[in-house]
Amino acid sequence: MINLLPEKEKEQLLREKNIKLVLVLGNIVVISLVYLILVLFALKFYILESLVSQDAVSNSADQQSINPELVSLKEEIKTDNGYLIKANNFYNKQIYFSDILRFISTMERPAGLSLIDMTIQTTKEAGRVKVTLDGLSDTRENLQTFKNTLEGEKALPSGAKIQNVYFPPDIWIKAKNINFYITFEVLNQ
Repeated sequence: MINLLPEKEKEQLLREKNIKLVLVLGNIVVISLVYLILVLFALKFYILESLVSQDAVSNSADQQSINPELVSLKEEIKTDNGYLIKANNFYNKQIYFSDILRFISTMERPAGLSLIDMTIQTTKEAGRVKVTLDGLSDTRENLQTFKNTLEGEKALPSGAKIQNVYFPPDIWIKAKNINFYITFEVLNQ
């Protein structure tokens, strides 16, 4: 087929053909975007509807789980936990006499010094115990060594602290065969 149209006409036809092609392709793109927007809106409404229904199911499950037995059991557990905390605090503040006895029996003492009597008394203040030791020392130097050892100890193995070590001044008068007594306090931290 021979095209006998002048060049201007040929360009005009080609331009019209391109315009029609652009219009068709533009319509296809616009229609595709409209369909995509509609699908996304439908998906959004579907998800919102699912959330609302799951929220309703969750609320009904919560309402069913709240029954009087469960509430009273929960309150009883809270009360018992309070008692356990109080008991734990009480036992943590206690000083065990066995720790004091172990400390005194393992403490270094000079060979000429012996303990005769020991008194352990609780005080009105919680976590504090008063200890009195009576003994006999053959020399003043042994007693001084024992005093330095006791004052050098700051804590029991359990962590309780030794405080207020007191040696009365009148025990230092005699040079030999000294009857002495010592008092100190043990404080639990």
